[in-house]
Amino acid sequence: MRFKTGKKPPKWHRKTLMLSKYTQDDSGAQLPPAEKIYLEYKIPPATIGMYGNDVLSCCLAAYAAHHLMVITAHVGKLFVPDPADVIKFYSAFSGYVPGDESTDNGGYFTDMYNEWQTNGLCGYKIDGWAQIDTKDLVKRQQAIRLFLGCGVGVQLPNAAQQQFTDGSPWEVVDGDTIEGGHAILEPGEGSEGHDFETWGKGDQKASNAWDAAYTDEVYVPLTKLTISAANDIAPKSLNWDALVADLALIKT
Repeated sequence: MRFKTGKKPPKWHRKTLMLSKYTQDDSGAQLPPAEKIYLEYKIPPATIGMYGNDVLSCCLAAYAAHHLMVITAHVGKLFVPDPADVIKFYSAFSGYVPGDESTDNGGYFTDMYNEWQTNGLCGYKIDGWAQIDTKDLVKRQQAIRLFLGCGVGVQLPNAAQQQFTDGSPWEVVDGDTIEGGHAILEPGEGSEGHDFETWGKGDQKASNAWDAAYTDEVYVPLTKLTISAANDIAPKSLNWDALVADLALIKT
């Protein structure tokens, strides 16, 4: 079977922070990155749900549910969202009306994060989000290390669905065409490529070449819990005071 996608093109939002601002001190000098280790933040495979993305263009909502599970599992107690609540979340930021296929048109990453910050997902709110240059693998690694993963937007090539079904890594296929935009969780970074979660699977591998060819936006959601935990891990790796101050400015 072919699964659904549902990510619209990158969209500017006034609340979007840039992670690069916080990797330097107040003088503009670059701060030392967090210890470079290759890791993957895991959640029990049985809990990684499809969240409707097999029949609806709700990849952004499914991504958020997966990321919420990773965050709660590692800074508290694992919370597994109810699929019905995830679909309600999808409706809130996209305008989808259950039962009306004409309204199932996907959405924007930044609209989803704004809804997550403003009204929450299953009672959990983020405090903001920061964007990362898609080609800056060092900062993406740092975001995974400090904030438990990245939200990654890709222009999904048609071959990716068959590779996924076959259990194969995502690799570039010459002459391939684009199926549509897709949102996925990157909870880990390997030494030779990327680790993603999507369509109910928690260990979809992708080569660096595939990521470079198809990724068009990367973000990291920020919460008080993840910021506190990250500050304990690497107190000198980010300008924490500046980050907290800017998050306070984008509450509304």
